[in-house]
Amino acid sequence: MGDEENPLEAVANAIGNPMDAIGDAIGNPLDAVGSALGGVGDAIKDEFVGTPDVAENQEVTEESGCSRLCGSILCCLVAAPLLIIGGAFCAGFNEKNYLCNDRAINEGFDVVVEVTSCGDAGAGSGSLVHFSCDLDLDESSKEFKPWPKEDDVYTGFGLKTEVEVYQCVENKRSTSETKAGGKKQTVTTYTYEKAWRSSYIDSSKFKKKDTDEWRKGCGMENPPWPDDLPAGGTSRADSAKIGAYVVSGSYLTAIELKTRITDIPAPSGWVIDDDRYYRSAAGASMTPTATSAPAAAMANTTVAPSTIPSASASSATPQVGDARVAFYSNDPNALTYTVLGENKAGAIGKWTASDSWGCSGFTLGSMRKGTVSAKDFQDSLEAGNTFVLYFLRILAFALIWFGLSRCAGPCEVVAECVPFIGGYLGDAVECIACAVTCCPALACCFGVASIVYVAMRPMLGIPMMLFFLITAGAFAFWKFKKEKKKAQGSNDPGSDVSTVRPKDTE
Repeated sequence: MGDEENPLEAVANAIGNPMDAIGDAIGNPLDAVGSALGGVGDAIKDEFVGTPDVAENQEVTEESGCSRLCGSILCCLVAAPLLIIGGAFCAGFNEKNYLCNDRAINEGFDVVVEVTSCGDAGAGSGSLVHFSCDLDLDESSKEFKPWPKEDDVYTGFGLKTEVEVYQCVENKRSTSETKAGGKKQTVTTYTYEKAWRSSYIDSSKFKKKDTDEWRKGCGMENPPWPDDLPAGGTSRADSAKIGAYVVSGSYLTAIELKTRITDIPAPSGWVIDDDRYYRSAAGASMTPTATSAPAAAMANTTVAPSTIPSASASSATPQVGDARVAFYSNDPNALTYTVLGENKAGAIGKWTASDSWGCSGFTLGSMRKGTVSAKDFQDSLEAGNTFVLYFLRILAFALIWFGLSRCAGPCEVVAECVPFIGGYLGDAVECIACAVTCCPALACCFGVASIVYVAMRPMLGIPMMLFFLITAGAFAFWKFKKEKKKAQGSNDPGSDVSTVRPKDTE
């Protein structure tokens, strides 16, 4: 009897189990509906008033839809016309500049005088000359002071100095999202790292110094920029002697300063590591080891007697405040240069082409490393002129295209005001505006180029202009016929009245 089930309990279980099943059947869908409604509510809240969850190294900024609309209208009325006008001017200037430079190059190489003797400065005097000779280092050197607080000097044609200090750097990355009403919400994430930089970074202006990201990436302020570091930059002699000729100005940039040098005496506390001068901020980890200074390995180098320490520890793991300096000069084993310019009693300068319609004052003159024949020199000048032509063509087209597309900026902002799908609509308007304005931008560039060519090279410019006018006229005629047909259809009195077919009579 003890193991038998109580009749009352059996009845309760028989009734309760179905009721539990019914409750579960009703409750589960209700929970699902509640979760779905909660998700919709969260989405609505996020779309209209929500602020995203941000980490401690992030910040959120917002720009209202009204402010964006006013900005886009201002851009449409002011910036867009300026971009279009600027792009058209760039297109015209570019074509004219190309044609004039091309004419100067062809004219110059028709009259150029080949000079074969490097010892006669009077050869080809008063003419455009082309020659290949060696750089005279003894006549083309100058004294430079590499270290501002040291007396040692470096003697050579030029000296390029690269100075870097290991510092804490702040990086930021922004992502934007459009909300209801056209509001633009931007989340900026700040990260920190240590890196070599050639200028001082003021860490007191960092945004998120009270975060774990800053403590992990840096953890300390940048020390002041050391006042005993040399100034970075490039210095050259005022002129250089190539054979018996003297060149100056823009010609000197052809003598590249890319050979790293380490035979300049190092100040106290500095060591040589990886062909650079290195100084540790701590000082203890990089103890200089005095060694005898190497002899000047370069023919154009003069160093004062001193000692140059070598690194006793690696600089592969620098600390904030460490400094490194690199010096560069010209390659002493590559001294031959090819010069093109007008010989003015031994001084080489720019040669000026004769004036023509639209072209006045265009010059020719340059220098190349190594021995370059006149034909190869001409080809390189023409290639450079062509590169500039296409680069500025692309730039002019981009300016006009962007300016035309900005005329649709207000429509884009208005479309983004639609809740939930505003971002997609705004992107669609932007894509349509870019597609629609591409052809007009191309036509504008082509039309401006046609005008320039008609004025300067009519045999090529007249066909270009005819093609432009025929194409533009055909498009205008098609547009006119389309609008006329549309207007006739809307004005037809029978277009809105349904016609009733009369009943056939027997």
